[in-house]
Amino acid sequence: MTKVLRKVITSVLAILMMNVAVNLLVPLVHATFADYPDLAYHLWNDMISSLQVSGTVILYEHQNFQGVSHEFMNSQVNNLADCNFDNIASSLKVDGEVTLWEHPDCAGERAITFTSETYTPDTWGTT
Repeated sequence: MTKVLRKVITSVLAILMMNVAVNLLVPLVHATFADYPDLAYHLWNDMISSLQVSGTVILYEHQNFQGVSHEFMNSQVNNLADCNFDNIASSLKVDGEVTLWEHPDCAGERAITFTSETYTPDTWGTT
């Protein structure tokens, strides 16, 4: 193999390896969680019984992301009692969109949707 051909092959392999490395990192960088530290602010503290999420949502037992947490990805949970988290969540983080319901089976008069796209961090904690 000539030196020129060896250099070309080495350069092509280096470029391919860099592309693979970048593509592996993209999902890690893409996560844009919106933080909702106090569901009482939205009158939803300890009131969630079912949910539907496109993306990822992490529910936390206490305000400010404290206590036991449960993560759900691209799913519908008809009864949070099945994972011992019915009427327990007090804060959440969402990457994508999640709709919460007050009763099992995504039912009830009350429902609320949280998204990561409409989140504005400067509105939290202001009076």
